[in-house]
Amino acid sequence: MSHVLSWLCLLGMLQFTVSIDESDCPFLCACVLDSVNGGVNITCDEPSFLPSSFPSNSRHIQFRNAIFNAIPAVNGFSDLKQLSTIAFINSTITTIRACSFAQLRHVDSITFKMCNIQTIQGNSFSNLVNVTSINLLDSIIGQILSYAFHNIKHMKILLMQGSVIQVIHPLAFQDFSHVNSIEIRESIIKRFLVNGFSKFDDVRKLVIGEKTKIMELQCEVFETVLDAGGSLDIQNTHFTCDCKLAWMWSKLDSFQMFFPDSSNQCIDTSDMLSSIDINQLCPDERSRKKGCPPLLPSTPHICSQGFDEIDEPISKVAYPTLYPTTPSGFEHQRLNMGLMVVLLMLTLTYMYC
Repeated sequence: MSHVLSWLCLLGMLQFTVSIDESDCPFLCACVLDSVNGGVNITCDEPSFLPSSFPSNSRHIQFRNAIFNAIPAVNGFSDLKQLSTIAFINSTITTIRACSFAQLRHVDSITFKMCNIQTIQGNSFSNLVNVTSINLLDSIIGQILSYAFHNIKHMKILLMQGSVIQVIHPLAFQDFSHVNSIEIRESIIKRFLVNGFSKFDDVRKLVIGEKTKIMELQCEVFETVLDAGGSLDIQNTHFTCDCKLAWMWSKLDSFQMFFPDSSNQCIDTSDMLSSIDINQLCPDERSRKKGCPPLLPSTPHICSQGFDEIDEPISKVAYPTLYPTTPSGFEHQRLNMGLMVVLLMLTLTYMYC
């Protein structure tokens, strides 16, 4: 008798759990209850647009094989107080719009792995405090526009590894404070424009290495890290050695401030960067300012919760689901019946076991 009652009790609790999942889980996503912290882990396979809402107790959200025309400016993650991680895996994203990842004060990490992203707009990642890591891994990125990463505070690491980035615009990484490290590893950056890093305070370390290639590096990038009191760890990195790199010799009193390590070299040659003379690099003195053009960044987007002030105001669009986003009267009745079954089974178990 006790075994029968135990199974009935389990079935009643299962019915209760399934009812909650059906009513809250986004369409085409799988929701699994985390038995440790009570949150919900969500995995969405091959979605074509972002759900407009998630369960309030979402803990981990992952998108796999997604094709998004855009990550909307409406910040669908900001109200999720238990959310710890957001991940996009093997996904194609045309545009990460301004304010997509703004004001997330509870998120631990944001990761893009094996993704193809055309554009990261200004203020896409803004007003982020206490985010442990932002990771761009094994991805292809077209443009990181001005102010794309803006007002980032108390972060452990910004990691770009195994990625190809076409253009990092002026002020793309702006207003960073109390950041442990920014690391660029095994990556290719086609153009790193003037003041790509700007307004840093207590950014402790910039690490570039592991056969990273920087095809064009303009001025006021590394200097920003040094001015913030940070250190440079640049090893086994390849640079295009032409007049656009001449600022590095002409602006600094000591070349060793940038490259104490001798493993860095010129792209497609065996020439070590430490052995190159500025006159050999760029004989024409008039051409030595090519790597320090005037700073003309684009105007930043200004983010507030659920609104992008430069574009037209955006209202949330209802997301088509198989089940209503909030329980209907019938669903409430099912939930109540499930609770009653559980209580009845517990009572019978207590009385007869």
